[in-house]
Amino acid sequence: MATITSTGILALWDKNNLQLVLKKQLGGGGLQSVVVLREGVLVAASDCVLLLDYEGVVVGRLQQYGCGAIQCAVTDGTWVAAAAARGVVVWRMETGGGRMETGDWVITLKTGYT
Repeated sequence: MATITSTGILALWDKNNLQLVLKKQLGGGGLQSVVVLREGVLVAASDCVLLLDYEGVVVGRLQQYGCGAIQCAVTDGTWVAAAAARGVVVWRMETGGGRMETGDWVITLKTGYT
């Protein structure tokens, strides 16, 4: 299980015994949403989407300049969609050897504020 705080802290718990296994400062703030994946954790920050392993190490960063501040991100394990200030941003996320890798930006749907 995972949570984030508005001050930039990511916390991970073992879901079987509810023990805190990681507490890490990811920045000064701006964290918007978190999703736990089989390979790691996806965190929407205000300026990008971070892909982290379970030790909190950033293994990838999804960016698309010009989309505005990112509000939240979701994934099905292959595609990542993020609501941003100027639309919806979509990336294709690659996995290899049981770990996430930086994905390729696919499209920004210009919808106005989402």
